[in-house]
Amino acid sequence: DSEATGAAIVAAARSQIGVPYSWGGGGYKGKSKGIGRGNNTVGFDCSGLAQYAVYTGTGKIIARISRQQYKDSQCKRVAYDSREPGDLVFFGSPVHHVAIVINATFMIAAPHTGDYVKEQVIYAEERQPFVRRCFCDCDATGAAIVAAARSQIGVPYSWGGGGYKGKSLGTGSGAHTVGFDCSGLAQYAVYKGTNKIISRTSGLQYTDSHCKREAYANRQPGDLVFFGSPVHHVAIVSSATQMIAAPQTGDHVKEQAIYAAERQPYVERCDCEATGAAIVAAARSQIGVPYSWGGGGYKGKSKGIDQGAHTVGFDCSGLAQYAVYKGTNKIISRTSQLQYKDSHCKRVTYSSRKPGDLVFFGSPPHHVAIVSSATHMIAAPHTGDHVKEQAIYATERQPYVERCY
Repeated sequence: DSEATGAAIVAAARSQIGVPYSWGGGGYKGKSKGIGRGNNTVGFDCSGLAQYAVYTGTGKIIARISRQQYKDSQCKRVAYDSREPGDLVFFGSPVHHVAIVINATFMIAAPHTGDYVKEQVIYAEERQPFVRRCFCDCDATGAAIVAAARSQIGVPYSWGGGGYKGKSLGTGSGAHTVGFDCSGLAQYAVYKGTNKIISRTSGLQYTDSHCKREAYANRQPGDLVFFGSPVHHVAIVSSATQMIAAPQTGDHVKEQAIYAAERQPYVERCDCEATGAAIVAAARSQIGVPYSWGGGGYKGKSKGIDQGAHTVGFDCSGLAQYAVYKGTNKIISRTSQLQYKDSHCKRVTYSSRKPGDLVFFGSPPHHVAIVSSATHMIAAPHTGDHVKEQAIYATERQPYVERCY
């Protein structure tokens, strides 16, 4: 959800208020010693802070310096008047400074040597600042997928070649060629644009839980378009009439007309709208795993503590942390009380709940589950039970709902 992600970017930047400015310092992993005049100071410069905040809020690693961040394909240009919390605001022509928008008038910045990370008024300039949005905006995500695919135009086709890490030697007829086959290119482009690792073959990509089916008539740039029944080929939609494809042995990655077929191609969208479905799929994959007090987390099931010390499994919040991480690459807090207030998520009304939302029970919250439909949830209920899909508990007070995607 874009509002939740923007808030998480702001929260990450705010958490660094008071950290010293360090020229060349910091990055997506956090503060660090800089270079030049910053080599004796652990801190952030402006673009290091921006990279850290965007990564912590979205899982995306954007470029490291402000000029490159301004052109980063994982972000999209928005009008200054349309700025929102979590956007990056850039100053100078050419760009030489960046900060994180908090609201219409304030930003969080690492200004200059001798200063520190702080909240301040957005600079007044004769020329309006530039604004880029690097969080879960579906238009931006589709553009980033297309940009990733376009960056590989000219790379040779290689049967079995490539994947989310990039081009590689293939198998069989592709064993001596570094390149991509159709599904390797699709996996790479989706990963670069969304940080989601979808399945590796076109047949599995077509049913991947990270994506959702769309009508061919509703296709958008960044969608995956599939051909054949059963599916045997995939490409990336770049416009209403064009796609980027790795067609066949002897050819190369190229932009071309979408194939005319007797049967309309299938379309899958792997952007932020599909994330809720991925959270549900991750939770469903653990159905039957035993409940273990203190067990599990974003890495998967594990032995718990106290009465769960001898059981490999999940408690309710361990399951929630795992499902959100698998679906979004965000690591939320580990306990239900902290998850309820986690800055990666935003409060939504119970009546607005959607699959993939977290639903909390108790006041203060002491139990959490993953919404799977209007009436059902996936939960790890208590010792002696197991992960299962069940009706959402009926309570006198409506449960709380948080959206973490």
